[in-house]
Amino acid sequence: MSVSSVFKEFCNNLMILESEKIIIYRRFSCICKVLNMKYWNLKSGYGGMFIGAFGRKTAIKGNKVIKIMYIMPDTIRNKCFRHNSNPQLEFLIDVKKTINQIYPNARINKDRQTIQVSFFDDMTIHIIPVFKNFEKFVYADISLEGCWKVIDPVSEINAISIGNKSTGLNFVRLCKMAHAWRINCSVPIKEKLLETLAYNFLFQWEGKYCSYNRYDIMCNNFFKYLKNLPSSQKKWEVLGSHQIIYNPENFKDQVNLAYFNSKKAIDLEKNNKYCLARQKWRTVFGNEFDPLIMEKRIKKKYGELILNYIKNRNIKNLKHKNNIIMKLQIIFWICIVLSTLIICWLC
Repeated sequence: MSVSSVFKEFCNNLMILESEKIIIYRRFSCICKVLNMKYWNLKSGYGGMFIGAFGRKTAIKGNKVIKIMYIMPDTIRNKCFRHNSNPQLEFLIDVKKTINQIYPNARINKDRQTIQVSFFDDMTIHIIPVFKNFEKFVYADISLEGCWKVIDPVSEINAISIGNKSTGLNFVRLCKMAHAWRINCSVPIKEKLLETLAYNFLFQWEGKYCSYNRYDIMCNNFFKYLKNLPSSQKKWEVLGSHQIIYNPENFKDQVNLAYFNSKKAIDLEKNNKYCLARQKWRTVFGNEFDPLIMEKRIKKKYGELILNYIKNRNIKNLKHKNNIIMKLQIIFWICIVLSTLIICWLC
């Protein structure tokens, strides 16, 4: 298979399955329905909004963390703002109790400032109840004595969409491949930061409109871009919302390894060592990259085992036949000797 075919198949493999989407939307609808009934007196299953990687369309197959933003009515906001002592916590507790009606295990996640619902299939849904504040949204932060903070996920979603159209759909594909690398190699980097860096790289790279046949070069150049980032930089401005995001963890070791392996894969391709090249890419991106390689290797191993079995069986059969022939020869010579002795005795 060509570079173009392999990377096209890889990007297709990263797409969220329809079966996964059905489960996500069903749970989303259940949550929205119970919140709508409590806070808006509506029987609709709509009203919330997907944010996070799933909302930005950059999530990949197997994504287990789903974020939902739910807009609350102004009457609740007025009630909350009248409280003097940590109204943020009371606000989240009230929303949590409502969700407990359908999901008893719903709890407040103090680290994420969300109501978290965990499911038997390892999926986790985080609900962020918000109030609309012009074009942005206000959410409850319950750390310390509590406060209200602003988020702007809509601007992030719009920026991703515009960036994707401006690069011939290459931007979202690069984000998804980068997430596959992040998960496969346990890279300590936040989703939004990785997408922001992918955007910064792609819009300064001369091949941002490239087709699949240059995706190997694009990935290698992206890792080179990450490799050359200053090690001292610990904070960035997020694409779209311009929120300042901190990422103190050092991810340079994983970047250097990805750059080396991707460069090695390209060199192997140039030398027509396609199978070895695919294996190198798999060390970067994981099992979704050209899964046929594993299938071929399993088939090859299975074929070798069958051949060895047949060979050993043939050897055993041959030995068995040789033993029979030897025994027959011995019996034949014994008969000759006995016949000779009998003839001599009779004479």
